[in-house]
Amino acid sequence: MAIDRRSFLIGLGVAPLPADATRAGDGALYISACVRPDGDEAVAAFAADGALRFTAKLPGRGHGAVRRPATNEVIVFARRPGDWAAVIALASGLARKAIVAPKGRHFYGHGAFLDDGRLHYA
Repeated sequence: MAIDRRSFLIGLGVAPLPADATRAGDGALYISACVRPDGDEAVAAFAADGALRFTAKLPGRGHGAVRRPATNEVIVFARRPGDWAAVIALASGLARKAIVAPKGRHFYGHGAFLDDGRLHYA
């Protein structure tokens, strides 16, 4: 019986995020939404060798992520429709800030930066 990568990761309790979130500036990282053993929704970062670098608690279930160009930050978006996005420092795994959608608006799980990282589209 063959098993694909997504089924394997879901079996471990993690779901992959887009490949554009996998470069951290200091080496390759794999970023994934997950549920920690304590039940908290989180984002996890794994080194290229599979070692866990960190987990960072999220305000709810995460979905997509995008790295801000020329920085060591990644923005993780709420699963759609969600009203938050979290800015995570890749070097430490600390949440730097939360972005809350204006009343009556929401995020759809993904975003992108202008090439220089100055503007973000969601």
